[in-house]
Amino acid sequence: MGRLVAANLEDLIQERPEGADPAIRDDLPNENGIANHLACDGCDDPLQCCDNHDILTGTGPDGMLYMGGGGGFFNCEGEECTCSDWTTTVGSAGRPWVGHSWPRQGSGVNWMSALAEAGCAPGVFLDEGGGPMGDTVGGGGGYGGIYCFAVAP
Repeated sequence: MGRLVAANLEDLIQERPEGADPAIRDDLPNENGIANHLACDGCDDPLQCCDNHDILTGTGPDGMLYMGGGGGFFNCEGEECTCSDWTTTVGSAGRPWVGHSWPRQGSGVNWMSALAEAGCAPGVFLDEGGGPMGDTVGGGGGYGGIYCFAVAP
């Protein structure tokens, strides 16, 4: 839709993208250009207008590969943070690291580095109701979406 997310890499690797179009800075859109935190009420297609806040990134807040550490439910270690470089769909093979398309108070406001998903299996959970469901990449609020950026519109 021609909206600027960031003018350069330094602006992109901030908690929320610096200089982003104000319409999307705190609610990065999905692949259809629709904000990811629109209400589901009255929506015929949940992939168009529900809670899709988890974004597969595999990166830490510095934009580099997240290597994990510390353990715990909302963490991952090494290759499991990227489901073996995004090559596996085996649920128990990892806990992919995600960011949040819109600031989720309590579980992370960073667009590229917030917490680990429940697993690597395909899955969708678009109800803004809480924690991870099953062992899927979409189990905590999304459908396993990943962002790709164009250098020029």
